[in-house]
Amino acid sequence: MRVFLFVVGLLAIASGGLKFRGRVMNTFGTSPIALGEVGLGVLSCVIALAVSGPVALHLVLAALTLVSVLAGAYHQSRLTAAFRRRRDLSEAHRLRSFVERPASSEPPDPKTTGDHHGT
Repeated sequence: MRVFLFVVGLLAIASGGLKFRGRVMNTFGTSPIALGEVGLGVLSCVIALAVSGPVALHLVLAALTLVSVLAGAYHQSRLTAAFRRRRDLSEAHRLRSFVERPASSEPPDPKTTGDHHGT
């Protein structure tokens, strides 16, 4: 059971660390969920290595750590989906404004500009 708790702790540290790094690099801001995952992961690893106490303690801590990893993954997926929606709307708006130009920006008429190809 101690090995399982230690592996779950490492998973939480890796998951929280990657989410924290990704958030900092993508300017989403600091994530308290990611920091909590890292904290629970470290706590799980320390308890797995130091305490040979009851199995129930290890099970509860492993379950809590796994729930925090899943909650963090769900939260991250919602943030990513919202970011993609905003980006798609922005791209659609820019494309629409480029395609629907005002009438004054139409190409010039070749009859009035003196461009007489083929005559």
